[in-house]
Amino acid sequence: MTESTGAIGDAERWIAHQTWPDARFMIETAEVSGFVHPYGFTVVRAESVLDGWQARVHFWTPQVRGPVDNFSVHSHGWHLASLVLIGSVVEKRYLVVEDEDGGWERFQVESTVNEGESLLRADGRTFGLNLKDMARRTSETGVYSIARDTFHSTGTDSFAVTLCITSTASSGESFVLAPRSRTGETQVAAFRRAAVENLSELVARADEMYLARIPKEDQWASFVFILDANDRIAMARTARNPGYWMPIGGRAKSSDSDPLETVIREVQEEVGLEVRGDRLVPLGEYSRDIGVGVTYFWRMRLRDTELLIPSMEEFDEFEWMSQGEILRRNIFSGTRNVLLSRVAL
Repeated sequence: MTESTGAIGDAERWIAHQTWPDARFMIETAEVSGFVHPYGFTVVRAESVLDGWQARVHFWTPQVRGPVDNFSVHSHGWHLASLVLIGSVVEKRYLVVEDEDGGWERFQVESTVNEGESLLRADGRTFGLNLKDMARRTSETGVYSIARDTFHSTGTDSFAVTLCITSTASSGESFVLAPRSRTGETQVAAFRRAAVENLSELVARADEMYLARIPKEDQWASFVFILDANDRIAMARTARNPGYWMPIGGRAKSSDSDPLETVIREVQEEVGLEVRGDRLVPLGEYSRDIGVGVTYFWRMRLRDTELLIPSMEEFDEFEWMSQGEILRRNIFSGTRNVLLSRVAL
């Protein structure tokens, strides 16, 4: 089974919208605490966000890893897309050609047993290895995609956080290249995954770097419950958080002077409606479900002549719902608290 172009596009669209606060929320809601990969980076697997795809948060720190460095060039039997959230990483892709006199030996990833040990077994085939391209990636460089069966490696000379999403439908085998043994003997290498002991420290460091980079961006969020003549509320599943239904709104940008300006901008961007602040009735504020600061809420009723035009670049789905229908959907706690305790919409 292979991934369709559409499925890959959906995955890349999702990951392009993510930021460090989104990854932090994934870590907080993950069922497992993660592990330290033999290459030295820390991995936290997130809950499934898209059908057929697995999201993972990677924390990278520069360190000397010893012999495992010899096994850092690898390929996967699945498509992968990644985004740098904090810091920078260096990505390398390689041109690999089978050559009986080549200096690199291929190991098949034979199994990953329950105890967390990856078993690599040399398959007797040797290859020549040449660097095809190399790029330093930051949060500004966007999504980086690696097609299945592409040999690559990732490294860093500073602290970094990346988010990656991989297809769960493997369509091939995974391999690792290592310098060739001249003994002619079949080699087996086993690498054990270690438990994470400093996850809270890694998260705190990422928090500090994120806030230092954008001191005003994303410091609050603003949402408005837009009602039609039948008291139905405009709700959407966004490209950033497709697992949740939300009212119209979003996060602050550095150009926003206050939360009211944020929600006015978001209404125009998301549903094509220009509104004045005096039409918005404040409903209070709550601690944010994702990110720092607070979330502000308003309500507003549409006029007879007004029409919402949902932006499907922003949304995966848009729907008018009654208050009861919303409460039966998957929603963030701030949205639920407003509906239950602040206002009878």
